[in-house]
Amino acid sequence: MVPTRGWPRLIALLGVAWIGCSAPSESTAALTTTPTLSAMEWTLDWHLDGATPVTGDRWALTTDLGYEVILDAGFIVTSLVSLVPCDTDTGLARALNWVLPIARAGHPPFDDPSLVKLGAKESFTPARSATLPGTAFPPTAYCSVYWLTARGAPATDAANTSLHARGEWRRNGKTGPVAIDTNFARAMIDDLPPLDAEVRAAHGVVSRSVGSLFDGIDFETDNEYAIGWGAIKNLTDHATFHWE
Repeated sequence: MVPTRGWPRLIALLGVAWIGCSAPSESTAALTTTPTLSAMEWTLDWHLDGATPVTGDRWALTTDLGYEVILDAGFIVTSLVSLVPCDTDTGLARALNWVLPIARAGHPPFDDPSLVKLGAKESFTPARSATLPGTAFPPTAYCSVYWLTARGAPATDAANTSLHARGEWRRNGKTGPVAIDTNFARAMIDDLPPLDAEVRAAHGVVSRSVGSLFDGIDFETDNEYAIGWGAIKNLTDHATFHWE
């Protein structure tokens, strides 16, 4: 007969071993959407979103209205990028997208040490990413991210231009020029995605879309102001932010 006196103890030990093997431990790191940060590095990036390369640095894309666009040249001017402190009231700002203050002054209606002023011309023909030098600042609780495109400074090759695009459109046998040179300013403002609550120095990526740049634009009927505003709105509405 097989002795049974030690079976309960053996079964308990096997149970512990089985639980240990079948249930790997999960990370206990707490996530937060209001991190307290004291250093930041930014990358400005592009999503192709259906745009495909043709010859040289040119892009081909099809809009949601069925326009085939060949993009020969294009750039935007990134005015600044910043984290937004949690104690900043962004309710009305989100509703209006801070358009009026931006249009007048080219900067946001808040100030923060994390803000990086650039006034930099970014080509999207070709679309390249750029990582900015890191910045350090006093520990602050942040809730949002802010990226602004606005006209370039006087006496620069982007003076009075926030977005420039040149190319050609085609639809239903018709063709025409894509000729955008606008000074409209607009910002992307969004809540921060979750981040490890222990992180104090972070790396964030702002990505813009090439493929959706002309969505909703009717090149045959829209005037130059509607086309310019439509492109700027698409640029900011489709911009995204993530931690890296």
